[in-house]
Amino acid sequence: MTAVIGTMLGSSFTIEVFRQMGAWPIPLIGVVLYVATAGLVGYLYFRYVGKLDHPTAFFSGMPGGVVEMVTLGAERGGDERMISLIHGARIFLVVMSTPFIVEWLSGVPIARGSANWVPLSIVTSSSVGWFAVSMAVGIGAGHLFRLPARYLLGPMLISAGLHVLGVTDFKLPSGIIAVAQVVIGSSIGCRFSGVPPILIARVFALSIGATTLLLTLSVIFSIGIAYLTGLNPEALAVAYSPGGLPEMSLIALSLNVSVVFVVVHHLTRVLLVVAGSSALFNLLGGQRR
Repeated sequence: MTAVIGTMLGSSFTIEVFRQMGAWPIPLIGVVLYVATAGLVGYLYFRYVGKLDHPTAFFSGMPGGVVEMVTLGAERGGDERMISLIHGARIFLVVMSTPFIVEWLSGVPIARGSANWVPLSIVTSSSVGWFAVSMAVGIGAGHLFRLPARYLLGPMLISAGLHVLGVTDFKLPSGIIAVAQVVIGSSIGCRFSGVPPILIARVFALSIGATTLLLTLSVIFSIGIAYLTGLNPEALAVAYSPGGLPEMSLIALSLNVSVVFVVVHHLTRVLLVVAGSSALFNLLGGQRR
C-alpha cells in the first residue's frame, strides 16, 4: 500500500509544479528552523517531564520517521519499544488533528462531499498498465539505490518522471485514496498490538503533551511563513505537521492541498533529522543517562 501511495503522489508532479519551486526557499529554510526547534523542545519534554533516559528521550523527541528513529535509538542504547510507541502515538495524534487545524486556519469547513471525487470510470487499461510499471520499477529502483522510505520514494520518483516527461497522465480514482486511508489508519493502530494498557496510557499521556507542543510550533511556523511569503497557510500547516511522510502526503491528497509542496517539505524534514540526529546526539553526550 505504501508503494501504491507513492505512485499516486508521483502523478501530482508536473512541469508547472517545478516552476513554482522557485518560490519555496523561505519555507524550506523554515523547515530547518522548525526541525531544530521541535527537536530541542521534544528532547527537553521527554527528558525532564517524561523522565526518560537520555537516548530514549532524544530519539523520542526527534520529529523523524518511526523506523529511522527506532533504529538509531536502539543502536545508541535507547528503549526501542518506548521510542516506537511514542512515535506511533505522535503520528496517530497528528493524523487525527491536522485536518481540524487546516479547517481552523482556512476558516472554511472541510468539504466532505463529492466535489473532488474522481470516479472509478476514469480507469483505463493504459492507466492500469502505467500504474503497475511505475510501482514495480519504482520498488526495484528504491532497493537498488537504497532510498530512504524506498517503497514510497521509488514508485513516486518513477511516476513523477513519467508524468513530467509526458509519457502518461494517468490518474487514480478517489476510491483508491479511501482504501489507502483505511490501510494507513489500521497500520498506525496495529503498532499498539500486545502492549499492556497501562503502558499505552502512559505513552499517550506523554505523547499528547509532546504532540501539542509540536503542533503549536507547526501552526506558529505556518502562520509566520505564510505572512512572509503569501503562501497558502493550510498547505504550510500540512507541510509542517510532525507526522509521517506517507500519512501527511495522504492527508494532502484528501484535503486537496498541494501534494508536491507537502512531499518536498516532509522529505526535507526527514532527511535533516536522519542526517543530523546522530551527530547531535553525540554532541549532547552520547550514551549519557
